[in-house]
Amino acid sequence: MTVTGFSVDPYPLCINKPVCATVTGTSTTPIDGDATLAITGRYLGRLVYTDNQDLCAVLGASGHPCPVPVTTNQVTACVLVKPNAPPNIAVALTITATNGDGGIIFCQTATVTAINCP
Repeated sequence: MTVTGFSVDPYPLCINKPVCATVTGTSTTPIDGDATLAITGRYLGRLVYTDNQDLCAVLGASGHPCPVPVTTNQVTACVLVKPNAPPNIAVALTITATNGDGGIIFCQTATVTAINCP
């Protein structure tokens, strides 16, 4: 997928609450039933956060059940920011979506901060 837009809401991220990422772009292959979503976070080069999800389950909960056709140019995926997310530091996140055949759908990086929200 060629990514032309990426956003997260809410920002800053709230620990132990959902965050939604919206990806806009053009895909050359449908997203299929065995797709995965991997989120890793690093602080000062050290791994401080990991999360792995079934991408089709995440997309299905947001109204985009698999297979997601190539004609879809925007998807939103919402996941829980795990309670062990480090608060109040800028973390370099890498979000990688991998299709069932092992092909990378997209890989996005962003520096984000998570906080303890009321």
